[in-house]
Amino acid sequence: MAVLKLADGIEQALEPGQGYWLVCGHEQQMQQRFDACAEWLNQIAPGAVGALEGAGGLLSNLRVWENMILPVWYHRSQSMAQLEARFVEVTGRLGLAGEALARLAAALPAGLDRERKRQLVLVRAYVQEAQFLLADQDWYDWINHAAPTACKDVFAGLAESVPLVVIGVGAPALSAQLQEIIPMPQSGAH
Repeated sequence: MAVLKLADGIEQALEPGQGYWLVCGHEQQMQQRFDACAEWLNQIAPGAVGALEGAGGLLSNLRVWENMILPVWYHRSQSMAQLEARFVEVTGRLGLAGEALARLAAALPAGLDRERKRQLVLVRAYVQEAQFLLADQDWYDWINHAAPTACKDVFAGLAESVPLVVIGVGAPALSAQLQEIIPMPQSGAH
């Protein structure tokens, strides 16, 4: 179990296999809290935070392959062969192989559509063997409503064994079955 602690009065124990919804009042606050959560969780598990962003969250100056391995390669020592095997395994589950996969791995993110970028941040979380999943509301809505079944299956496999924190505006839909994290007011120093 890990504890998420943020400066704006947020403190929440995170249990593996459980989902949490961090309540935000507006879009700008959502991005700020996403960044703060990513920073906090990265201190707990360097290179093992699966950041699932609706806009993609990929570095535009790095090829897809480099985007997939950078977090885990930088923070943890895994061989390129291990990383490549995980990449090939998960992309195969998503229906990508052979020449199509080679072209995708060599592509720059700017040339990819939004759907493909959303899939790739999921692939990156899988390659990283993420210990935490952090999703924004846009990505979470996509995985639950519009994502291909293969993506939903990969996500479900990851989310069953690690904490999932979704950052969203307002309260989650009742059907989401996510525990709300509501910021507590800051108390003054006595």
